[in-house]
Amino acid sequence: MSVLVKLGGLFLSFLLLSCNSSEEPDYPAVASTMFNDILVDVVDSDGNTIIGNRDVINELSFIGKDEYKLPFHVIEIGENKLIKTVFPLPLESSMSYSDDRKDGYGESNLTVNVNGSKFRLRGKFHYTCTYPNIEMLGCNGIELIEIYSNDSNISISEDANFLKIIIRIETV
Repeated sequence: MSVLVKLGGLFLSFLLLSCNSSEEPDYPAVASTMFNDILVDVVDSDGNTIIGNRDVINELSFIGKDEYKLPFHVIEIGENKLIKTVFPLPLESSMSYSDDRKDGYGESNLTVNVNGSKFRLRGKFHYTCTYPNIEMLGCNGIELIEIYSNDSNISISEDANFLKIIIRIETV
């Protein structure tokens, strides 16, 4: 009987050890203030916005890491309709920090699906921390500082302190 108990204990020990992974999950970078909002306009081949077209909105999606769909909504700025969403934060493992941990940089990806086409964008983030030796979230921030893409149908500018992406699509 004691041999059976010892074998059972040994089996449970191996089971628990095999369940414990040495890899920690990779989370997005966290800060007390995050500036990762973006504005998006979708235009036709003539440069006219088609955000008001219900079919375009129904087929629109913003995809981050692990195929996670990001929420978005249509806003009006003056007479213009634009889409407001967020650019995904970089993963903690992709961040590189200064020696004093007051500054850091990281990148993340965003895929925009619209009208049957995929547009891939890359965003660069800057992390700043006023008090890097204090473990609190009250004095640090992460900001989207640049978006880039090699796609000639995408243009990027700054509009009212937001990075604005204009995607040109062919309409049928």
